[in-house]
Amino acid sequence: PMFFILEKSCTSKMAILSKPIKIAVAGTVLFFTWAVWYDNYRRSKPDYKAKLVEKRKEELRQKRILNDPLYHVKNLPLYGGDVSDMAGTQRYMMEMMQEGEAQLVPGGDVKKGCAMISIGMSYIPLQQRQMAFAQLAQALPQEVVMLLQKMIPVAAGRVQSQRVQKMFGAKGVMT
Repeated sequence: PMFFILEKSCTSKMAILSKPIKIAVAGTVLFFTWAVWYDNYRRSKPDYKAKLVEKRKEELRQKRILNDPLYHVKNLPLYGGDVSDMAGTQRYMMEMMQEGEAQLVPGGDVKKGCAMISIGMSYIPLQQRQMAFAQLAQALPQEVVMLLQKMIPVAAGRVQSQRVQKMFGAKGVMT
């Protein structure tokens, strides 16, 4: 009699558990069926391969752009105010230098920090820039100094073209 009671309770528990298991299995089968159908539907579209190739080309372009060591120097904004306003230019230069130094701490973006410093230094006259660079070269690691040497001429060219555009009254986007 005791064995009969245990057998009866086990079969009733199996009956209770079998319905949710059946529902879960049916749901899983239904989901995988839908996934296979949708993948086939998506791939069968005529422009699927062309879109995929274009998407991968664009990802590769973006990766190459971001890996360019001069990316930040070419794309960080220049001083938006009047470049003949010495106080505003000096304030902007100091802000860029401080932000750049903050980026150079361990864990920061070294390329972006160097770009900010080089843009800030580009608003300084050439002799003062050379003296400031000599002081920075003594305090900063060698790889940062090498990056600054590459970035300063590019940043100085952008600032110079900004000043020329201001001088001749050219309107439009600053390079």
